Amino acid sequence: MENWLTITLILPILLSSKTLPKTEAIIFGTVHRATENFDLEDGLNILKKMNPDVILFEHPISWNAEEFCKLVPKIENPTLETIMVKKYLDENSSVLLRYYDIANRNKYYIETRYFEQLKPFLKELDDFIEKNKKNDSLPFLKERIAIHLKHNKLNETLLQEYPRIINSATADSICAIKNRDQHNNYIKFTEIIPELKNFNEFIISLIEYWNKRNKAMVKNIIKYATEFQGKRIIVINGFQHRYYLRKELQQSQKQNFVVKEYWKYE
Repeated sequence: MENWLTITLILPILLSSKTLPKTEAIIFGTVHRATENFDLEDGLNILKKMNPDVILFEHPISWNAEEFCKLVPKIENPTLETIMVKKYLDENSSVLLRYYDIANRNKYYIETRYFEQLKPFLKELDDFIEKNKKNDSLPFLKERIAIHLKHNKLNETLLQEYPRIINSATADSICAIKNRDQHNNYIKFTEIIPELKNFNEFIISLIEYWNKRNKAMVKNIIKYATEFQGKRIIVINGFQHRYYLRKELQQSQKQNFVVKEYWKYE
């Protein structure tokens, strides 16, 4: 009798859990600056077709998302996705906005002097490559430099592409291989090239933080997918993050959410 009573109490719960609608998580990769093939109108049209319930934006989760629309007009040079999301929210006030990037992101940038170090590192690297293009005495670096230049060219090409191409499996693969090779090359360059040795600790920190940041993004997306059960969530991200987010989310998706592409809604 007790067993039947237990089953009677638990069964409705089990049945209801199986019939809960899945959250739709759409990973929408963007460019930071408008191009001929990806501008504000393109982005807005895509958002309108997806008709999201929630937009996740690439700002630190520790920031106050409720202040987004008030802060945007004060930004000196806002990115394409910032303008796009602000305009869409102005026209669709019922859509919720949440931040999902790693907490204290800007604190890390300040403490490590991230941009102050990255710019001279890249300049020193470019100068070294330019000076040694025809130097046959560096065969151990020749292949790495060729890979570095090829990935830079591919990345510049992707930046000018249509949204559908940027949000494709091919682009994801290019970005995944590019970041893997780039990180490996950066470490090797700072170990071998005298002009870059002072940047070794910075590069190691940069790579570790990239991985840490992406993992935090995935964790926060899953958190929101659970919080907004059954809703349609659009994850706005710089397209360089897309391959990582999609891969990890697809591996993590359970009964409560499913990863989709924006062009499935066109």
